[in-house]
Amino acid sequence: MSNDKLMDIVCKVLRGRKFLIVRDDFWSTEAWDQMQRIFFKDDTRLKYVVDYVNNSDFLPHTKSFLSSYDSWNLFTKNYSKKICPPLLVETGKDIVQQCQGLPLSVVVVAGLFAKMDLTHDNWEEG
Repeated sequence: MSNDKLMDIVCKVLRGRKFLIVRDDFWSTEAWDQMQRIFFKDDTRLKYVVDYVNNSDFLPHTKSFLSSYDSWNLFTKNYSKKICPPLLVETGKDIVQQCQGLPLSVVVVAGLFAKMDLTHDNWEEG
């Protein structure tokens, strides 16, 4: 699909709706100009935030994944029961490992498992 066709589709989907666009890391005005084509000059419902830095005085913020230890701590903090039953700790750690250090995944999984029955079979299947 061409960029023009894609922009037409996005434009049709967004027209008449409220939306917020957050875009980071624009390193050229050409990229911004291309995106501007899908925005409507007369639409006051559009809000956007752009972060454009082309200055070596600013250090970029790099995102990193959680370690296994930090992932497990986050899981246990968001697991709404007081404590993870000892028989389920190993299975829980295996499940958290599958989240690959992504904090949102860990929090979502903790919430889901807090709603499940506390059996090894349920956690293995989950």
